[in-house]
Amino acid sequence: MKIGILKLSHLGDIIHTLPLAFLISKYKPDYKIYWIMEETYLNTFKGLSFINNIIPFSFNKKDFFTSLKRLREENLDVILDLQGLYKTALISFFSNSCKRVGFSYKDLKEKLLSFVYHKKIKAGGNHIVEKNLSFASFLGIKDFDLGDYGLKEISKDRGGKVINFLECLNFPKYGIFHPFSSNKKKDFPYKKIFKLSKILKERNIFLILTYGPNQEKEAEEVSKYLNIIKFPEVLSINEMAFLIERARFFIGPDTGFYHIADHLRVPTVGYFVLYPPERNGNYFSLGISFFKGEIEEEKILNFLEENCSLS
Repeated sequence: MKIGILKLSHLGDIIHTLPLAFLISKYKPDYKIYWIMEETYLNTFKGLSFINNIIPFSFNKKDFFTSLKRLREENLDVILDLQGLYKTALISFFSNSCKRVGFSYKDLKEKLLSFVYHKKIKAGGNHIVEKNLSFASFLGIKDFDLGDYGLKEISKDRGGKVINFLECLNFPKYGIFHPFSSNKKKDFPYKKIFKLSKILKERNIFLILTYGPNQEKEAEEVSKYLNIIKFPEVLSINEMAFLIERARFFIGPDTGFYHIADHLRVPTVGYFVLYPPERNGNYFSLGISFFKGEIEEEKILNFLEENCSLS
């Protein structure tokens, strides 16, 4: 059977859905898993052992019908729409799939989409990972054991820039601070960890600042304010995963990189604004989270001391 997982973007949303693909691969090894996603993420997730093929999809006028034709030629038996948007419902409807599966009316943001699906899934659990895993029940999977799941396969330092950087620092003990997101409202309030950054430095724990495209200027300001090391350039998703995997901890807001840290089982310190941590917070790793409130440095330090081998 050919199963299509429809989750176009964003990075965090894709990360939250990967455990479902792993579960299907584990308990239905004869099934072939096809992931429909934006081409932006193609190289990042290409080669994951529990995904058989990635079908890139574009909504550009120039590429839309080519993308749709490519998808229809796969003749998927089932398509699981875990995005639940008008555009993914459109893809699902014209996918040529025998069975279209989506969230129930109650669980959809855009309620009118429920008529598109042959089967509606009632989302279970509180965490978004658990809600996504609910789709496994449609395929007859009852055991949700994710003990072997991990994202080490996306951890790649192809050009060696991460290793070279760490070698220049004599391979220190370090944590990652990634305060930025695509939405300014979600950014981690970096001034709230001034004392923490000072304490870490006194203990010879490097706090490495990372950032995304068009965030270099802000990163420079944060680096100077906290007196911490800024990575010299923007890293790819795979390179970030490589750096995160080797870190003692990760500090940041509700972004894709925070979730990569969680799925790599690196202890996390998270800051949440749009969704509570019970829904979007750490699922696999140890973690401490703050929701729309004051960042408490003492709590963060206690958590890091207890779980991250700072000594």
